[in-house]
Amino acid sequence: FPGALLGAIVFAVLLKFKIINENLVQNVSKIFLKHMGLFFIPLLVGVVDYFYLIKNNLITIILIIFATTFITLVLTALFVENIIKLIKFYNLKNRNMNK
Repeated sequence: FPGALLGAIVFAVLLKFKIINENLVQNVSKIFLKHMGLFFIPLLVGVVDYFYLIKNNLITIILIIFATTFITLVLTALFVENIIKLIKFYNLKNRNMNK
């Protein structure tokens, strides 16, 4: 189970049951947002370290980005379309059962 997802779920539950103070979260969030640029330093160092690799494979990287974006878009659209059909089916089924 991904740690980031588990952390987000635990955090949401703690906020929901008011175990964590919302004002404290807002104050800490403001500090993080103020210094957000610092979080991108490791990314930029990695790009500089592997610039030669990125430069040599730039076309491939761009094609992969566009292809995966398109695939994600199509799969999301199909998923949403099927969920809408499923909701309509259950609504229709419930109406027929109530008659």
